[in-house]
Amino acid sequence: MNFLNLLIKGTRNPHHVPPFIITLFRAYFDRYVRRRMRFTHKEVVTGVSNYAEFSSRLYMEVQLLKKALKGCSAQRSLEVGCGYARLTPWIAEYSKEHHAVDAESKLLKDAQMLYPSVQFHKVTVQNLPFPNNYFALCVSWTVLQHIPPEELPRAVREVKRVLKANGILIIAEETENITALDTWGHSLGEWKELLSPWKLVWHTGRKVETTHYRKYAGMVMRFERS
Repeated sequence: MNFLNLLIKGTRNPHHVPPFIITLFRAYFDRYVRRRMRFTHKEVVTGVSNYAEFSSRLYMEVQLLKKALKGCSAQRSLEVGCGYARLTPWIAEYSKEHHAVDAESKLLKDAQMLYPSVQFHKVTVQNLPFPNNYFALCVSWTVLQHIPPEELPRAVREVKRVLKANGILIIAEETENITALDTWGHSLGEWKELLSPWKLVWHTGRKVETTHYRKYAGMVMRFERS
């Protein structure tokens, strides 16, 4: 069976595709396809069939975000992977000075126009341009799950470096071992180990009521350091 046949078979039954095929296709996609794709705003609203569905998903995620941020009040906050600032205004309410980072310049351009009071930076989480112990609050909402496993430790080290020792870290990430081109799930125990010495103090399922997502897509987690 050649590579194309395996790929077709995988689209029909992805859970039975050999892991090495997924690895090979992901490498091919990243090297030869993704870099040639023209970026559009539609890409960042994937997984929904219409705007009503997107609005419903946004509403539910904001409710979860508010629960996770309950009681937070920071001098400076950091949002990792802000995109076009879908959740930025709600996060910014919990600090006096909000910074948001993303690697996609087209999204940041629109975000800056919408929210001029927020400081946006075109960088990756693996290379944060901030001093040590700079933020009292950091939020990553379905961003760390898209970082390849070999790069994730470096990204996490950067987040912990810029976060104050008594800072609060909120993440909403995939917690199942799923097979996807651009998503790597990690169990709750793995997230706890990665983010140590910050400790998990609260978590809940991330409910996403859309036709293209499971009922629960990972968890929302709050980490603190006593």
